[in-house]
Formats: sequence, structure tokens, C-alpha cells
Amino acid sequence: MAEVFRARDDREHPPKRFLALKRVLPGLAEDSVFLDMFVEEARLAVQLHHANICDIFELGQQGDLLYLVMEFIAGRDLLQLQRHLVGQGRVMSGAQAIHIILELLDSLDYAHRKVDDAGQPLHLVHRDISPQNVMVSFDGEVKLLDFGIARAGTSAGRTRAGVLKGKFAYLSPEQADGSPADQRSDLFAVGILLHELLTGSRLFSAPSEFETLDRVRSLQPPSVCLSQPHLPPALDAILARALAKAPSERFPSAAAFADELRALLAGQPTQYGRADLRAFMQREFPAEFASERDKLARVATFAPVAAAEPPMLAPHTPVSAQRSPQPLPAPSAPVAGRSTLSRLLLPFGIASVVALGAVALLDDTAGPATGDTTIGNPVVQLLVSPPSAQLFLQGSQKFGAGSQRSFRIPATGLAIIDIFAPGHAPRRLEIDPSKLQGLPIEVTLAPTSARLVVTADADAQLSIDGSGIPEGSGISDGSGSWTVAGLDPYRPHELLLTPRTTGLLPLRRQVIFDGFSEQRLQLRLPRVGSESEPAAPVGWLTTDTTDGPYRLLIDGRDVGLSAPISPDSPLPLKPGQRRITFVRGPHRKALLVTIVDGQTALLHLPNPQPPP
Repeated sequence: MAEVFRARDDREHPPKRFLALKRVLPGLAEDSVFLDMFVEEARLAVQLHHANICDIFELGQQGDLLYLVMEFIAGRDLLQLQRHLVGQGRVMSGAQAIHIILELLDSLDYAHRKVDDAGQPLHLVHRDISPQNVMVSFDGEVKLLDFGIARAGTSAGRTRAGVLKGKFAYLSPEQADGSPADQRSDLFAVGILLHELLTGSRLFSAPSEFETLDRVRSLQPPSVCLSQPHLPPALDAILARALAKAPSERFPSAAAFADELRALLAGQPTQYGRADLRAFMQREFPAEFASERDKLARVATFAPVAAAEPPMLAPHTPVSAQRSPQPLPAPSAPVAGRSTLSRLLLPFGIASVVALGAVALLDDTAGPATGDTTIGNPVVQLLVSPPSAQLFLQGSQKFGAGSQRSFRIPATGLAIIDIFAPGHAPRRLEIDPSKLQGLPIEVTLAPTSARLVVTADADAQLSIDGSGIPEGSGISDGSGSWTVAGLDPYRPHELLLTPRTTGLLPLRRQVIFDGFSEQRLQLRLPRVGSESEPAAPVGWLTTDTTDGPYRLLIDGRDVGLSAPISPDSPLPLKPGQRRITFVRGPHRKALLVTIVDGQTALLHLPNPQPPP
């Protein structure tokens, strides 16, 4: 359904990474049903931000063609990896296969639990878990691709054109029968992948697609331990549950599936991690790995592509500098003749930052600034907690404090209400005036907090910011596994692992959440005689604004925070060029700022101007 290009991000000098640009094929660009579904699914997929999910940064349009700007992953998918091993008469080790599957299950657990701005579950189902959609990078990362795009393709009735062709062997029995599929269908497909990685052979493959579907409906999976006697027998029981024909007999969640596999690994003398997978990939594909490094080094010497208009630099200064704030340059005029579809895509930003060169400031607006609030328009009643929260209608019209709010909204179109309170994650309500029932809408903002999941390779004591984690609080196995919730995402945290066995040294690590509400760390304690790792570099960001708070996005990720950020509590960020986006109603300001280790940058955000 699309063609994919390798792209260079001209916002980095020299470029440190590639991007992937996926463009819808011209034939499908004329199919309005497909385009509607493609846009809707892309809106969904762009909300997913997880270390094991391929990032989708922007959705845009060039002429009549839609495109996605995605994370470029240098590596091999599982199909290529399996063919490489089988061609040499080899089978993946059990530890390596389980590590890859655990990373995949972590991505599905995140996606399956994803909620919308109102806290309602999205009930996401990938529906196309297959070897081609799981990438292993040369850096040892495991990435799930095309989350939601398969649904866009099948909804347009083009499954025979390539969306599902060749992947019938990874359908669940209910999918093969045409029945509704829920999240347990994804877990069935993960079970197929685990079986195939362990045995080196296809599970449900047959000479024809119809025979493949028959096997999916009826075949009982053979024992992996019969063909691979070195594997623990418990694997057969885990796979039997994952591949149960009835969804009710499978694991209820990706987390439950992962817990069984981790329990199986708990008694193993050694653990397999990302460093092992990185060494494997670079050892097995030395020419391809070297080629990727050469391509990046070569493209760094190319001159930047000239932008359509001169780039506008976002003013940011060290807080310590004695300079008065400088106003931002006026935003560029909107492109004439934008189609309705183009306006629909604007909330994702404009992807010309890749195609046209470096753009430091974007001003994306859509729809009316305030709307008609005259007598006779529908009335919205809100019960807001905390009562100090500030409300903005359509990005501009502000309403005062109090637990009970009542105000009128435009009679047509969606009313966008942004709600902010210090120390709480902002919320956005999109209210259809035709569906109001006259009842108060309860809105409770969640306090901002972060969660840290730490797993150590040896028995140890964990302390964070000088406070120890008591025995039994968060420890889930004897080797050391902790889940610590309620951490402040606004500052770095100092982590200390103290081993309880000889031959190991304490490990100190600085944790910066940097746009994520959860971090997972798999740590190896250093051995006696080894060198300790240097502390992670960190810079700081603070902002000011004169017209109230904005929703804050960092590098396209909604971090659950709002700006302005207090100079007394600047936001810790990893150094480098970062894209900071402020969103409220239809108003959107995107600024580029360079974060420097040990320094604090200040961003000045001007008042938004209502669109004409």
C-alpha cells in the first residue's frame, strides 16, 4: 500500500540518524475510503510512544499523496533473521528467543493498556503480529512495526492486494473464522513467533493459503521440547496456553504472558539482555552493520536541502544570561489552497522538516479561536478536580476557578476544552454539542508521577535518592526486581544498587524520565576490577508564557506535563537538539532548542494569535 524512502533529518548537524518516509501509493491515494481509514489509524498510531514500538513522528501530505515520517531502524526483521540462521543449519538459543519475545510483549502490554485523554481504554489490537513486523536493530533493540496501519489497509477491502497475503500463518483461529478479534489474538500470534524462533520452522505454513487457514483452525502445536530437548519442559506448558484455540483459555494479558516467561528465566544462572543481542547482530551481519555506519557518515557530508523559506530560529538563552526576552519572529503565512484533508493533518505538524530542510518554528492552527458563545448555544457543566484548574475553550477563552463550571459552547463542531492544574497531567475534552445530555461531566486530573521498573542480574539492595526500598516492597523475585511508583518526573533521580554478594561492585545510575512516564532498566552490577560508568549527561529546560498554560510535547511525545515550567524546578532533559511543542486548543507552537550538558535553556513563548 506504500513505498518507503530513507530520509535525512536536516534538523541535526551533522545528522545522527535516518528517518523512514512511507508514502501512500498513487492508486490508493484516490480511494477516499482508504484515505479516511489511513488518517484515522495514523492518528491512533502517532499516540504510541514506547521503546519497543517504532515511532511515528508526523502525518503529512505532499500534493495529493499522504506520507508518514517514521523512525528508521537499521537492522533485520525476524523473518530475515530466521532465514539467516536456518540457512546455516542453526536455531536461535532459548534465552535469545525469550528475550526478543519479552520485549515484544512489553510493547503489546503498553499498547493494549493505552487510554485516551478522558482515561477511557482504546482497546487497541495490532492484528498483524508477524516476523516481518518485528525488527531487531544492530543496536540490540526490538521494535514492533505498523501498529494500526494493518487495520487501515483491511478496512479498505484491499487485503488481497498485499495487506494480509502471506501472513495467514499468523492469524488466530477467530481471525481465520472471520470472528471479532481482541487483544488475545495478538498473544496467539506472539505464541506462534516464540514457537518458530525456538524450533527454526514454520508452525502453520502450508502449500496454499486455504490450507494454512485450515491448519490454524485445527492444528495442535507440537512440543518444542521434542525437537529441542535442551529447552525446559515448562516452555511447552506456556506455549500450549498461548496457542489455545479458545481465547478464554489463553493468557488474559501480555503482562501475564511475560510474567510466566520471566518466572521461567528466574532460575537461570545467566541472563540474556540487550547487550547480548547487540553483539549477536553485529557479529552475524558485519557487512550490513558497517554499511549502515558508512551511509550515515557519507550523508553527513551532503549539503542540507534548501528550505522553501529561510528557517526561523527559536530564541532560547541560558537562564544565567542577563538578557531581556526577545520576541519570536512572526509565523510564516499559511500555505494557500490547503485542502480539507491538509487541515485535518495539521495537529501532527508539518513533515517538511524532513523533506524541505530545517524548520525551527511551526505555527499550526485550525478552526475558530473562540467560537460562538451567544445565548441559545448548548451549555456544558463540568465538575472539576482540583478546583484550582484553569479551563480554556478552543484554546483562547479562559474560565475561572471552582469545582463547578458552566459555560456555553458553539452549536456546531467539536468544542475543545483544555484543563490545566499545577502538579497534574493536563486533560483535553472534545465535546460534540449534539450529544450533550444535560448532565455534569466529571473531570479529575491525575497527579504527575513517574514509575521506574528495575531488574538486576544479582541479589542487591536498591535505594533511590538516598532512601532504601524496604524488603518486600516492590521486590518480585530473589535476584532483584523492583517497581517504584510516584517518582517526580521533573528532576533526575540517583539510583544505587548495592550487591549482597562478593565479587560485585555497587552501581550508581542517574535516571531521567525525559518525556516518559515509565522507565524500565535492566542492570548488570560491575565486577571487581571493572571501570564504573560515567554519570549520564543532563541539561535543563525552563519556559515562560504570559497567557496561561500549554500542553507540553517533547520530540513529538506527550509527556503529561504543562508549561510554563518554573525556573526553580527546571525540566531535566538529555543533551542534544530537542523539539519542544506547546499545544492548547487549535494553537500549536513548535520550537527547536539545543540542550547542553550542565546548562539551563529558557524558552520564551508568545501569546497565540487567533487565526484569520
